Amino acid sequence: MPAPGGEGSGLASLRRVAVMPLARHVVVLAVVLFAALPLMHRGSMVSADEGAVLSQIWILEHRGGWGAENPAAAIDPSGEWFGIDIVESADGRYFPYAKHPLYPVLALGAFRVAGLPAVVALSTLGTLAAAVLTALLARRVRPGSDVVALWVAGLVSPLFFDGYWVIAHSLGAAGAALAVWSAIRWFEGSAAIRCWPPIVLGVVAAVMLRSEGALFAVALGVGGMAVAAATRRVRASAPAIVAVLAGGLAYVVDSRWHAAIVGGNGLKAFVIRDERSGWLAGRWSGAYATLLRPHLLAPTALGMTWFGIAIVTVVVAYLVRTRGAAVGRTVRWASLVVMIVAPATLLLRPAPVPGLLVAFPLLGAGLVLATGRWLRAPGPLALAVTGAAFVAAVLATQYAVGGSMEWGGRFFHLALPLLIPLVLDSLAEAGARLDARTARAAALGLAIPAMVLVVIAVGSTIRLQTVTADLVDTIHRVSRSTVPGDAAATGSPAGSTAAPVVVVNMEAVGRFSWRTVLDTRHLRVVDSGDLARVADRLHQAGVTQFTFASAHDHARDLGRLGGYTPAPGRTETVGVWRIYVMNAVSTAG
Repeated sequence: MPAPGGEGSGLASLRRVAVMPLARHVVVLAVVLFAALPLMHRGSMVSADEGAVLSQIWILEHRGGWGAENPAAAIDPSGEWFGIDIVESADGRYFPYAKHPLYPVLALGAFRVAGLPAVVALSTLGTLAAAVLTALLARRVRPGSDVVALWVAGLVSPLFFDGYWVIAHSLGAAGAALAVWSAIRWFEGSAAIRCWPPIVLGVVAAVMLRSEGALFAVALGVGGMAVAAATRRVRASAPAIVAVLAGGLAYVVDSRWHAAIVGGNGLKAFVIRDERSGWLAGRWSGAYATLLRPHLLAPTALGMTWFGIAIVTVVVAYLVRTRGAAVGRTVRWASLVVMIVAPATLLLRPAPVPGLLVAFPLLGAGLVLATGRWLRAPGPLALAVTGAAFVAAVLATQYAVGGSMEWGGRFFHLALPLLIPLVLDSLAEAGARLDARTARAAALGLAIPAMVLVVIAVGSTIRLQTVTADLVDTIHRVSRSTVPGDAAATGSPAGSTAAPVVVVNMEAVGRFSWRTVLDTRHLRVVDSGDLARVADRLHQAGVTQFTFASAHDHARDLGRLGGYTPAPGRTETVGVWRIYVMNAVSTAG
């Protein structure tokens, strides 16, 4: 018998943990996710899209309505340089995030309870709920896989990343998972009265929180009809009909609510925007961006290494699928290489991994190993067809640039609770075809990279939030030190000082500065050719001093601000950024 505390005792302890009831694992996962919240979100943000939501709830809280006036209207009456990027406007008011009003309303409620941490906690709760529902779905695909599915969904899938930013991906994924789980229960004979309400709730949540939620409702309808056709039971089509009707109703309500805020009375058109290279070319570009792209901008050693790991994982999975135990030696060596290389990437600077198959190698391996097992029972069939239909719909409609700043193809995340149970089933079936030694090596070759990616996700989140916070704080501090010199803004109390003027040449800064952007006259001038016009407007308004934040082409853009020059000794640097105090030439120095 192994000595107490020895290897045997350690393995026995792990086994006892593994066989704990699912409910206990849920509690442990909840503790892990919420304990990580202060580390993962420290008052700043990773994506400018978060800033759109936060700007909207700030306006709701401090302006008494959905829209905000342009604080720089005297300089920019048309609003072409309005400080917050990608806003809707109507009657002189600007709306940063009114396209899905439900989410800002929920976020505002959380904000009033406990500030920004409570808003982020909504996303964390969404990840936990999505993980629990993934586990319940896994039970219906492969009994006994629920605990593994819980931890894969909640900790090593991109849903973990979603739990710490102010975008409703995790909440939408939870809604999608609830709807599919309830539909499968209906397929398998549960009473309709117990199944259709959660289907409606889940679909409505997905549609009203995420744009791709409408695609999910249609995909679930396709999945339900596939089950009805396969089982030749008319009753099996009922969940599909309920899902599509609920999705359509939610889309109408969402559109009407949006129209009531920004004006108009029509339905929102579900269209592809910013297509500059043709539809087909945009599909290829978007697919690469969201499925395979290993880095955001310029190639990085981190991104290329993980792209290589993803390729190795898929190739080995294909060999196992086609040759089985005959490639045991290859599997063991490949697993060893991956187990060495993956942790070594922790020595590199952490950065987001945008491509889904690169950020989540388990998914690629499981899909390659897929067999006809998924088509033989209503539950797996519904998951497979719904997931495939949703992914195809996203590929057909997403932006050519994908999700821009993202971790693991964010537009696909509503399908992750559906795909993870299927992937785990494929991996388990493949492992059963290998000898015990090879199966253990393969499991470690998948598990270790997965955990390393969690660490990288944490590190990249912290780094990006730190950089963003430093930039925003520096711009705010420098702008507060300036004296614009012109008269107070229209509508200000008599004798009050005019708000500082801030000019930036990168679009996202206004969103990052959600707390302060409307307290300054923030001009977002992305086109360098417009800077001369901006300078003329500032001269006409009598502005003698302002802040210029430049992300690139510093000398060129400074030269286009005619009549102004940097104040000596008052330029600050944050990474690639230069933050200048600009003086009118007559007052320079």
